[in-house]
Amino acid sequence: MGLTKKYLKSKKVYKVTFTVPESLAFGTDYVAIVGEFNNWDFNNAEMKKLKDGSFQRTFELAPGKTYQFRYMTSDGRWFNDEAADAYWFETFAGTDNSVVDLTGLENGDAPSPKKVPTKSVAKNKVKTVAKKATGTAAKKVTAKKASAKQEKKGAVAKTTSKAKATTTKTKRAVAKPVAKKGKATTSTTVKKTATTKSAKIDLKKIEGIGPKIAQILGQNGIDTYDKLASTSANKLETILKTAGPRYAMHKPASWPTQAQLAAEGKWDELSTLQQKLNGGK
Repeated sequence: MGLTKKYLKSKKVYKVTFTVPESLAFGTDYVAIVGEFNNWDFNNAEMKKLKDGSFQRTFELAPGKTYQFRYMTSDGRWFNDEAADAYWFETFAGTDNSVVDLTGLENGDAPSPKKVPTKSVAKNKVKTVAKKATGTAAKKVTAKKASAKQEKKGAVAKTTSKAKATTTKTKRAVAKPVAKKGKATTSTTVKKTATTKSAKIDLKKIEGIGPKIAQILGQNGIDTYDKLASTSANKLETILKTAGPRYAMHKPASWPTQAQLAAEGKWDELSTLQQKLNGGK
């Protein structure tokens, strides 16, 4: 894979060419590139297949910005560009995005080295920060000492108050029937058990579902593995489209199958399936 950047002085934009070699196209005849530069729109995402089997697409991008993007094949495999300038973890989808960085290139050139602070300037900054930190630390110590004195004065009064409160609570507890205690304990146990079972359900364990999508599914009544497993791919696609174009690009075809394995506790089989689904970077 590769990224080439060429500055067009007449337009004051960068001509950025994205290339995917044949070896990383997973044997498909279609590769799409979606990102912030085309509003994640698959209608403007198809890459051109070249004679050598690679895929290529060029965009004219404004300098001084960063742009996130990803590739996807016709069979729904997502993957990143190994030559990307950086990677950004996208919390909405729960995965990494590739990044092309055009910051510092506003005039078609790399940032001037004159703008980088010299060692002497850096040292002076460190000294100044150290002095401020020392002064702040001294103020905090003084404040803590004053606070400690106040706490000591009120310690005896608090201890006496707590002792009285404990005595009162003990008397009231003795007066309560034993049967009510048993009921309260049973109720508490049920609540704790229910909470524990609920905490084990994490839809983000399904490949392709991030925190935001999990929230969207929950808002539509799909908050367990069993419910997700019994939901058709078509209904899931409708939910994502309704949530907005950013979510419509996700392919939920495998989610019910993954959820069924999770519901049955077949984590090894789920892991094997996810390795096949995940294209990686």
